Amino acid sequence: MSKIYTESFLSGGGEMGVLMRSKDWSLSKLGNPANWPQSLRTTLSIILNSKFPMFLFWGSDQNCFYNDAYRPSLGKTGKHPNILGICGKDAWPEIWHLIKPMIDQVMDGGESTWSENSLIPIYRNGKIEDVYWTFSYSPVHDETGHPAGVFVTCCETTKNINKYKKLKDSHTKFQNSIMQAPVGIVILTGHDFMVETSNDFYLNLIDKTKEEFIGKTLFTTLPEVEDVIRPILLNVLRTGHPFYGNEFEIVLKRGGKKEKCFFNFVYQPLQQPGQKLLRIMVVVSEVTSTVMARRKMEAKVAKVENMFESSQSIIYSYSGIDAIESDTASAQHLRKTFIKNENKSVSAINGKNAQTNPFDGFVTNANQVSAEPYLSIAQQSFLTETNHHRHSRLYIKNMVSARCKMIVKAELEKMGLNAILISSGVVKMGTKLSETKHEELRTALLKFGLELIDVKKSELIEKTKKIIIEMVHYMDVQPSLKFSVYLSENLKYNYTALSRIFSEVQGTTIEQFIISHKIERVKDLLVYDELSLAEIAFKLHYSSAAHLSNQFKKVTGLTPKYFKKLRHKRLMVPKVE
Repeated sequence: MSKIYTESFLSGGGEMGVLMRSKDWSLSKLGNPANWPQSLRTTLSIILNSKFPMFLFWGSDQNCFYNDAYRPSLGKTGKHPNILGICGKDAWPEIWHLIKPMIDQVMDGGESTWSENSLIPIYRNGKIEDVYWTFSYSPVHDETGHPAGVFVTCCETTKNINKYKKLKDSHTKFQNSIMQAPVGIVILTGHDFMVETSNDFYLNLIDKTKEEFIGKTLFTTLPEVEDVIRPILLNVLRTGHPFYGNEFEIVLKRGGKKEKCFFNFVYQPLQQPGQKLLRIMVVVSEVTSTVMARRKMEAKVAKVENMFESSQSIIYSYSGIDAIESDTASAQHLRKTFIKNENKSVSAINGKNAQTNPFDGFVTNANQVSAEPYLSIAQQSFLTETNHHRHSRLYIKNMVSARCKMIVKAELEKMGLNAILISSGVVKMGTKLSETKHEELRTALLKFGLELIDVKKSELIEKTKKIIIEMVHYMDVQPSLKFSVYLSENLKYNYTALSRIFSEVQGTTIEQFIISHKIERVKDLLVYDELSLAEIAFKLHYSSAAHLSNQFKKVTGLTPKYFKKLRHKRLMVPKVE
């Protein structure tokens, strides 16, 4: 049976204290602990009773001692407990070439060492493992005042380093994803909206270089959008809720000149649990060409409507027109136009089936050839709009990218459904979905973070838009009530709740929707040149012509006067045959 040493300096110390007291030191060069020098006794007493990881190399052989706090760094299997008291070179063969120079420096009277997060791989758990340490080597002086040992205070930092590596790797992957994304992405930090990072796609959209944009505040680089964008970003920071913009109009300075642009975007708050929200991710794609193409077509349709109003050449009579109904204001207006022209008819064709082409009833006089192109446009528009009641619109929250549209298309096809049109946030179906199909689609889309808006909400939004369009574009006299009151009374719905639902579904506010349509109405009235700016302002309930002019310039980037002049010049360009 091994002897148990009872020297006081070996008392306590947990597991390592027991091992030191029970080890047969007679087999070691150190011999009986009763004969150990006082400097060694004192140092071991400190080490054994400390809760901080400590190690000691003692004597010319650098014999090894360590405490319970150091013990976990040796692993579950490997060096422990065999290295206790043995020569340092035998205990640490795999790293001796790394640590021996530091031991020699201290033993030779040199300065203590300090290493932070240093990689020193050691053998533990049956293999060589990468282990990171923060440690210091200091001298222990004997009774003569000379270095007799090396006192090591250390802390393993492997877990922290590995967490950092994973975080760095994740950040690198995230940055690569941003840089390669087929949409513009920028991350903003703080209430001054400092640009933390941006991909090339976004830089191309705003016509800026990395040096001009990254590391600077957003509105230092893009002052022209501050009035419109800053309130939205501040609201995202305040509420923590994302903001979705759909065909949002912005005037940007690109190529040295201001351009009216349209974007679909989302301002997504980036918030860590328990931390104050200070970062926003912006994901944006430009839809200017799509919006302009649609407006161009709408302008053509409006031109056809005007032609029907004034032309003596195109005559229409159809006994079944009252059976054709439409739930869109534009189709109703076109229908009224056709009925008005009925009074000018030279001949009439009756008895047509309401389900066939209502334009079979068109006849023209000798000027028929010149009217043919317009007839084709009007026919296409009328058929599309008058059949609108057969279609169904689905509204999908968070559908802001091409990838989202592809997901929606794929899920519809899985259900055996085909969409007539899939645009940002909206899907137009050929037929109305049953409640079962609606719920099936809603469940499928949730897996991808897409939310199918409730049918009642969708219908409410459609009614809201219809009322606004009818009110702005087709009422000769605007209602004297505020828009909010007018909408509430017509829809029998609380305006605050309506405004919130509209913003969630459309990605823009009711106020912005009304303003955009009022500005389009102003454009029409300016082109018609029948009313002065003051009369237009009065007609559309602006407080003054100056108020109208300021809002018009804010939205379009042009003054009403310059817009009118520009349109007049375009109209004066002779047609090329």
